[in-house]
Amino acid sequence: MQNRTSSNVQGIDISSYQAGLDMKAVKAAGITVVYIKATQNLTYVNPYLQAHYQQAKAQGLKVGFYHYFIAGVDAEQQAQYFIKAIQGLTYDCLPALDVEETKGYSAEALSGLVHTCLNEIAYLTGYKPLLYTYTYFAKSSLVANYVNMYPLWIADYNGKSAPSNNPIWDTWVGFQYSSLGKIGGIIVDLDEFTANVFLDVVAYNSAIAKLVAAKMITSGDYWLDAIASNTSVRGDWMALVIERMTGKSTLAEAVAKLVTAGVIGSPEYWLSNCVVGGTVEAAYVKILITRAVSKLNIGA
Repeated sequence: MQNRTSSNVQGIDISSYQAGLDMKAVKAAGITVVYIKATQNLTYVNPYLQAHYQQAKAQGLKVGFYHYFIAGVDAEQQAQYFIKAIQGLTYDCLPALDVEETKGYSAEALSGLVHTCLNEIAYLTGYKPLLYTYTYFAKSSLVANYVNMYPLWIADYNGKSAPSNNPIWDTWVGFQYSSLGKIGGIIVDLDEFTANVFLDVVAYNSAIAKLVAAKMITSGDYWLDAIASNTSVRGDWMALVIERMTGKSTLAEAVAKLVTAGVIGSPEYWLSNCVVGGTVEAAYVKILITRAVSKLNIGA
């Protein structure tokens, strides 16, 4: 599995055990992502869910939520219970399912239940959730063809820069590398996440895949690398993509269609920068392409 890198972001995951955690101290510690336990079973909502959420948001931290899975309790209902608990809350990161106990189920049976829960979360949110587990559990208690289509958040306290290998996943989106972090005197789990934990990045990656499938671009590599490295893209190339997405033969016509469709608010920036010798900022590229693919129903 891949090593930790400086391009990743640092995170923590918390529950009611971190009730008094100071989010100002969290931000000062260099943390970007805070995953908050929302629910467990069909009977438990974290009593500090709202407080943790409000405090993290007030500090500009990126928020995600997770559900602790209990085998033997209806898997679809657990997903629904989880999503209902976070309804109305704005989260920045993929929802996650924490799977750590077999409750006596075989690996095959447990994996089927987990698959059902993950599928329901994906259906309810529109995003493939992270599956959180630890390395030994992945080796002993999960079956690949039920869960390998979902991204991994792996716990492994081996003291190394990469988690140990497992037979299901080759890469991780989240790596919980320690359970002994301390912020403001409170013990927290320490995590590292790739950019693919963020909903906007996931949506953009999906949009690029649709442009490739529609043959509007030949390869997604340039466009994905630009966002990953926060590098501006060539203005003339952006113009070509805009024209192809809108089906228009000139940039002026294409940009006008984007305004009409509600993809952009004003044409000036795009008309000025989408030219030979011009550049378009990566953040704007991500927003425009993601919105255009959605609003123009490209690849739908």
